[in-house]
Amino acid sequence: LEAVPTVAPVQVDGRFDERCWAGGEWTTGFYEGRTVLPAKYPVLAKIAFDSAHLYLAFRCPEEELSALRLLRTERDDPRMWNDDCIELYLDANRDGETMFHFMINAAGAVTDTSVTERAVPDATAGVPGVYVYRMKSDRAWNADLRTATSRGRGEWRLEVSMPVRALGIGEIVPG
Repeated sequence: LEAVPTVAPVQVDGRFDERCWAGGEWTTGFYEGRTVLPAKYPVLAKIAFDSAHLYLAFRCPEEELSALRLLRTERDDPRMWNDDCIELYLDANRDGETMFHFMINAAGAVTDTSVTERAVPDATAGVPGVYVYRMKSDRAWNADLRTATSRGRGEWRLEVSMPVRALGIGEIVPG
């Protein structure tokens, strides 16, 4: 997924009418949550950035918009994945051990978590070189996202603004 620079901040309204969304191809190839199966409805995505924000745009095909599952309305509800939502894992510093986990449903409700994952030797394996992963989640962490959703013919849309300072990186540098 290639991020494109934008010279003006994105107005987060779920409409995708900014210039940064007009060019380039929408990326697809996403998976059903917690599986390796292609998404039932192929989600489309674009990413843009300026010096202070990462912007995300998602187009989520849905045959029956009236049937969207939108049970979660409170921030940081760990059951958000039960709703029709976008779930995103972002390894901002590319270390393979720390990441940010986001779930945003079709109503714009957000769950965001900072996650640390470490491989440690498995003492029960009986042989060296076998590892298990230990994951620690910080649900108190907050990315200060701005989100907006909208509905169009056969799809719901999600637009997100994410401050890069929340990701622990000073600014996004192209390349």
